[in-house]
Amino acid sequence: MRAIIIEDEPLSVAELRTTLAEIAPQIEVVATASSVAEAAAVIAGVGHDLIFMDIHLGDGSGFDIFERTEITVPVIFITAYDSYALKAFENKGIDYLLKPFGREDLQRAIDKLGLLSGGEARLRSTAPRRRRLPFTRNASWYTWAPG
Repeated sequence: MRAIIIEDEPLSVAELRTTLAEIAPQIEVVATASSVAEAAAVIAGVGHDLIFMDIHLGDGSGFDIFERTEITVPVIFITAYDSYALKAFENKGIDYLLKPFGREDLQRAIDKLGLLSGGEARLRSTAPRRRRLPFTRNASWYTWAPG
């Protein structure tokens, strides 16, 4: 899976790259952008399946990008502001992480992406299997029969 990171803080970009490499090595960061103008150009010119997007950028709002170019892939919003959550989900958002976010938060967002993109069978296959308990039928009710 190919991802773009739209974030104007270099430290946040580096931290997100590192965490993604550790918990989701199947996601390859193919480009980054630090402004609305740069993001619009990158989205239009680089093949991708996912966007990680900050809302407050140096030259405007992440939502301005939606007005400049068509976004057809899921977006995971990462921001320090909780007041934009509804607008994020109205604009291709599949998750909304508040800075500073933890590894578990990012993992949950990646897991949600897997479920939404048809990966539920893969996720289900890694879950522990349930063990059948031995029961015997005795008249009209069942009794546990320890093995």
